[in-house]
Amino acid sequence: MNRYLLLLPLFVWLAACGSPPPHAALTPSPTPTGGPHHLGQTVTVPGWQITIASTKTATTIGLMAPAQHSDRFLILQVTLRNTGQAAATASDTSFYCLDANGTKYAMVQLPAGTPSIDGPLAAGHAASGQITYEVPASVQQFTIQYRSDAGTVLATWQLPA
Repeated sequence: MNRYLLLLPLFVWLAACGSPPPHAALTPSPTPTGGPHHLGQTVTVPGWQITIASTKTATTIGLMAPAQHSDRFLILQVTLRNTGQAAATASDTSFYCLDANGTKYAMVQLPAGTPSIDGPLAAGHAASGQITYEVPASVQQFTIQYRSDAGTVLATWQLPA
């Protein structure tokens, strides 16, 4: 009998490991806003209103050229507005650029002084800036995704190059 009493705490601990934490049910999951959205359309996601106002392509930005000769730059003009009740940090790393096959393209670090959306934003305030990707010149259509910190796709845009 004493031997079973010694094992009881082990069984209780194992049973607790399989249970979700009590606060998990209180944390709502972000809900995607549907889409795909289009150029100029303002999209609301938890905490933000996002507008991709324009796109353009370039073979150079200042003295910077694409790493691959067959590539070009896809430049997005983006505005983020903090719709939350407190200051929040905006980041271009929440945006992803993919082609029709799902190939993800790398964001390009722009020269100092280029307008950026990165940084803290007070409630109700907005920031506008450029997000740039290196993409193949042969690709004419792109999907831009805005993802939560957990990686959930919250909004998508279909954009021409």
